[in-house]
Amino acid sequence: EHGSNFSKGTIVGVITDLVVCMKEALSEGNFVHNILVDCHPTEAGHQYMTDQIIKVLPTVDDPIPDPVKPDDPDPVKPDEKDDFPFTDVPKNIWYYDDVDYVWRNGVMQGTGGTLFAPEENTTRSQFAMVMYNLAAKPAVGSLTCPFTDVPADAWYRDAVVWCYNAGIVKGTSDTTFEPDVKISREQMVTMLHRGIGSPAVTGTLSFKDSGSISDFAKDAVLWSEKNGIIIGTDEGYFKPQDSATRGQLAAVLHRFREMRLAQMGLS
Repeated sequence: EHGSNFSKGTIVGVITDLVVCMKEALSEGNFVHNILVDCHPTEAGHQYMTDQIIKVLPTVDDPIPDPVKPDDPDPVKPDEKDDFPFTDVPKNIWYYDDVDYVWRNGVMQGTGGTLFAPEENTTRSQFAMVMYNLAAKPAVGSLTCPFTDVPADAWYRDAVVWCYNAGIVKGTSDTTFEPDVKISREQMVTMLHRGIGSPAVTGTLSFKDSGSISDFAKDAVLWSEKNGIIIGTDEGYFKPQDSATRGQLAAVLHRFREMRLAQMGLS
């Protein structure tokens, strides 16, 4: 009968379903009329509703499931990374989530097809491009740069022009940029530091090889260490003159972008 169609749940939901069914039954002429008057329950109607509620409420053998906690995994939620395109970035590698993050947020792209080339060293032109991407590719308009080795039709031309005028990158001479030269780890954090205006920082570097960090990079490395952007090796070294791989850059950019979003109240 009507009571058998009620879904178990909150009392409010049960009452709502019950009243609807009572009205439908009355309109069909197959309901006991002394429990409704002008579609409002009488005393007998209220008793009928109470009886029906008791029937449909869960019992000990049929408990209401616990509410899902905010941090509970959703068992039916699809894998958001099924479309991850890079076949040379295995899921068990330490920078997998970082590469996924920078790719999904348009900060870094692959090197072609399904390759990210995480172990390749980052070039100056590639770094200029990721900084340009982080800034959402602002129009360069009439801006220029003095570098004769940055062709007008190069894929990184606008990025270098913008980064140069923003004070993020400098040339290797007055007229050369050397776009294909690899950047070191200390150069990487120095340019990131410039990218947010070279904020002042105080304290002491904790890396075991702090003495080998170039003078021009010490403030930037200290800033990056204090903000958790650079973590260093498991042995406690920074390795400032080592080339920055694309996998390492992805991790640094992930931390850097999240730091900036938090500072702007957008995380």
